Amino acid sequence: MGTLYDMLAEPPREEDLGTCAHTGAVRELPELIKELVRLAVLADRQAGSTWAQIGEVLGISPDVARSRYRVSPERAAENR
Repeated sequence: MGTLYDMLAEPPREEDLGTCAHTGAVRELPELIKELVRLAVLADRQAGSTWAQIGEVLGISPDVARSRYRVSPERAAENR
């Protein structure tokens, strides 16, 4: 069985599922969700949202939001 992306693109046949197929299919979700949140924060920052606004939505302080999601100047330069 492939990754969650593979399963979403082409669902497996019933006979290919085997044991723990559902658990295997969702085991990647926590990491995917973390990445989605990170990308959403970056998009909101680029759109002008403050760290206070982002922290409030995430239920964390602005300082925690900044330290968790801020892109370092070096990393920003690499992505240009």
